[in-house]
Amino acid sequence: MRSKMRAASLAAGALCLALSASACSGAGGGTTAGDQNSINVLMVNNPQMEDLQKLTADNFTKDTGIKVNYTILPENDVRAKISQEFSSQAGQYDVASLSNYEIPFYSANKWLAPLDSVANDAEFDQDDILPAYTASLTGTDGKLYGEPFYGESSFLMYRKDILEAKGLTMPEKPTWDEVAEIAAQADGAAPGMKGICLRGQPGWGQVFAPLTTVVNTFGGTWFDKDWNAKVNSPNSPRPQSSIPNWCASTVKQALPRPDSPSA
Repeated sequence: MRSKMRAASLAAGALCLALSASACSGAGGGTTAGDQNSINVLMVNNPQMEDLQKLTADNFTKDTGIKVNYTILPENDVRAKISQEFSSQAGQYDVASLSNYEIPFYSANKWLAPLDSVANDAEFDQDDILPAYTASLTGTDGKLYGEPFYGESSFLMYRKDILEAKGLTMPEKPTWDEVAEIAAQADGAAPGMKGICLRGQPGWGQVFAPLTTVVNTFGGTWFDKDWNAKVNSPNSPRPQSSIPNWCASTVKQALPRPDSPSA
């Protein structure tokens, strides 16, 4: 039965292209009360992942006969639960949504089942995946441990009509100081409108993933190669202290969840 469970969890990984298979589900762990035709999936409540849940019955279960039981949680909650589940190898879940933040050390700790059989499947072309994504989801042993369902990057988006009405011009490659200045001048351009909207909820994915790109832009870093903290070094740029000075007056209040459709 375990070999069939392993096949089921890997098949789900192939379908979802975002999920990683738990090592315990394919190596003696158990999850679905002895039912070899169902798997348990733990994933984040991003809208696209919720769409995946809605599409599963007609586009996966119908073809495979495998029922998928989803547990869907907000990002901070799901990260805590995934960490507990994988570190203890409790075996409650067969598949979980992970990011390239967890993949390297989860795979090094043998908490994940490799997805090489998916990548090598004749019906799946690994070359369709951006090389940077494939590399970031590959363990130090050279094996693939995840497939991306979607990818994120940081970018600046602004209202051209608002800037034109205020006589402002966004440089082609603006610095954060220039963005701050423009945001301050655009503040209040319409009733209730703030000059800029940024993520601000506690959590790695909620704020520190995008904040890292800001730190890097200023020439800073969190740690050096020997894991010495550098972001608070006297010689390191301090974007985390300068940004709040103008965010306090220009950032939109009561932000929606970044994983909500309105964010």
